[in-house]
Amino acid sequence: MPLNPDETVVMSTSLSHMYKYDGNILVNGVTIIPATEAKFLGVFIDNKLNFNKHIDYLVSKTNSRLFLMRQLKVQGLNTEGLRKFYTSNVRSILLYGAPAWYSFI
Repeated sequence: MPLNPDETVVMSTSLSHMYKYDGNILVNGVTIIPATEAKFLGVFIDNKLNFNKHIDYLVSKTNSRLFLMRQLKVQGLNTEGLRKFYTSNVRSILLYGAPAWYSFI
């Protein structure tokens, strides 16, 4: 499978502050500059592996759905309906990719 330089991100991750890679990489004549953060399969990763941006993204994405859930409760949706709404629209977002990032928080 050929490497697409336009969609390629180079990032050095290390929990140690002693190692830092700042060099550029050349792929098919295109220079790829190292990045400090990237989105991989829907999970934001930064070079310090702290996942703060990903958690902020999850909070902002689920806040609108929680507002909608409150509106459904005001309109009279029963507890079982609210539980199904939460499971399918909020919890699924919160748990996506959790095995990758949860142990780091």
